[in-house]
Amino acid sequence: MMKKEVTVEQPQQNQQSKVQQKATVNRVEQEKQPEEKKGIGSLFGVGKKEEIVKMPSSKVSYVSIIRPKVFEDSRLIADAIKENKVVTFSLEFLEYEVGQRVIDFVSGAAYAMNAHLSKVTDKVLTSIPVGIDYEDIDASLGEESRDSNLL
Repeated sequence: MMKKEVTVEQPQQNQQSKVQQKATVNRVEQEKQPEEKKGIGSLFGVGKKEEIVKMPSSKVSYVSIIRPKVFEDSRLIADAIKENKVVTFSLEFLEYEVGQRVIDFVSGAAYAMNAHLSKVTDKVLTSIPVGIDYEDIDASLGEESRDSNLL
């Protein structure tokens, strides 16, 4: 009688080897796939979600003219300066000492906002926000004064 050798594989080992073979094949296939080509657009963020940032406009969109009657009205001027508005204000209705206090208060607000405070007449001043171009021209001489940010 002839003996035959029969090998019986256990089902668990067979399943494990198939899983290992599939994992190896998947890794090889991934390595064989060509990399995505990145064009010049990827350098400039093309295809990426953009964040829109609102920039302040360089155009003057609002001008305030204020005629304070008491020192407390200087707060209106300072608030307009904080909103980056061109503000023209007159001191004609104020006593000299109160007018001087208003100028001091408004000068502080203009300094804090990097605005320029310009004297139009003895009793009228204008605050010009940063980023607004202006010229101060003495019309009787026809020449620009030194008080200009266009130089």
